[in-house]
Amino acid sequence: MKTRAVRLYGESDLRLEEFDMGELKDDEILMELITDSVCMSTYKESIQGAKHQRVNDDISEHPIIVGHEFAGIIREVGAKWKDKYQVGTKYTMQPAINIKGSMAAIGYSYEYCGGAATFIKVPPIVMEKDCLLPFDENSAFFEASLAEPMSCIIGAFHSMYHSERGVYEHKMGIVEGGKSALLASCGPMGLGAISYMLNCDRKPSLLVITDIDEVRLKRASELFTEEYAKERGVEIHFVNTAKVDDPVKTLRDLTGGTGFDDVFCYAPVEAVVELSSAVLGRDGCLNFFAGPTDKQFSARMNFYDVSVMNEVFRQKDGEEAAQATATFQKKERMGIKKRIKAFKKYHGLSSEDVLFFDTSKFLVEKAKQEDFIVMGRFAEESSVSLR
Repeated sequence: MKTRAVRLYGESDLRLEEFDMGELKDDEILMELITDSVCMSTYKESIQGAKHQRVNDDISEHPIIVGHEFAGIIREVGAKWKDKYQVGTKYTMQPAINIKGSMAAIGYSYEYCGGAATFIKVPPIVMEKDCLLPFDENSAFFEASLAEPMSCIIGAFHSMYHSERGVYEHKMGIVEGGKSALLASCGPMGLGAISYMLNCDRKPSLLVITDIDEVRLKRASELFTEEYAKERGVEIHFVNTAKVDDPVKTLRDLTGGTGFDDVFCYAPVEAVVELSSAVLGRDGCLNFFAGPTDKQFSARMNFYDVSVMNEVFRQKDGEEAAQATATFQKKERMGIKKRIKAFKKYHGLSSEDVLFFDTSKFLVEKAKQEDFIVMGRFAEESSVSLR
């Protein structure tokens, strides 16, 4: 059986070819593909070649068919599956088949099965895992293709989690009636996320959408108008972060200064990741949705804000904290020996950070009110006994 497909041979080496897949085996199914939407993961795969975690090492000799968001029609069924699958029916596929911890997936790891093809041979593992999925005859093929990316969006929303003080368990999902932000989210996946957030059973009361492309922002605001969101109980804002002097302040001001409960980052850009972190509120959850092509990609995150102890410190009376800070920060002339001693004693921390650990009275009082944890080297040296 011949097919025409886009195959990956190496880094940035995609080839459109016609080739023979051989005879259909008894445990395989032949599909004619009608639609295949292009995912940014496919772009990442094409750039990295065999370096991609899902791509085989031997693609130069055994190239794989790319594409994993597809739908089509069954044209032939091997003997093993004739009682379960019928010729002429419409199917899509779950590409992440999860074979005993393997990263192998459709569109990344198979010679004769991927979305960018006219015909494919579906390997038996797909049927064995029930990853060949029928869809309504009245549904369009493109809708079935988009089921896979939408499932990623939905999964991200349901994987968010939050907690309560003193209760050591995660509450899954975004905060219902909370404050959410979707950053760099006016591309295809971002639009899908906006749609889901406005129509799922757990909605925020505030939703802020950002991008730096005015055309994309305008289109998003036309697709999801203020009235449309209001009908669903959501206050929606669209912000071009490239046109404001202080993006952090602008976004936090929209929350009344509290920050966001749930933040989704839809671009692997350092500045966007750092902005995502900076606008989080207490117990905020950040989802880095975008997968970078650079395996060394990194961004700064303020772990002082992340720490449990910092949250406890922020509860301290503002006036008392200011007074303690002023007392601690009184200037003192120190010779080189005193400076070295202070550096060793405080492990090079700034005076602001040292104040945090130096206030034994504060820790004791807080321990009487609620449980918390002291972490790090100062916890080992502390004379304070905490419950």
